[in-house]
Amino acid sequence: MIRLEQRGAVAFTCMAIAVVVILPTNLRALLRAHIGLPCPYCTKPMLKPTRDHIRPVRYGGSLTDQNKVIVCEPCNHDRGHHTLTDWARHLRRDGDPRAATVTAFRAARKAAKAEADRRM
Repeated sequence: MIRLEQRGAVAFTCMAIAVVVILPTNLRALLRAHIGLPCPYCTKPMLKPTRDHIRPVRYGGSLTDQNKVIVCEPCNHDRGHHTLTDWARHLRRDGDPRAATVTAFRAARKAAKAEADRRM
């Protein structure tokens, strides 16, 4: 696991997936800075970056910056209110190629959280 400081956010990289955790900053500027960067869910360049709650608030997710990630608008819309686990299950069922990326994203987040908990 590699930790990078870049463009006003902290990124954890695992294989070819970048997990970006939003830090307090100007959200519009941060979204503009992510135009063209790969979406952590589909890996395509983001044309309309949006902020997504990693664990949905309706399922107990917090409003903290550590629970937010910048993703492309189509992925954010497709995911809706589903948890990452449920959404990955739906993607696998439908044969969507994003399933592997979303599963790896979830694993990278889980590993980063375990690493942070171990350091405490």
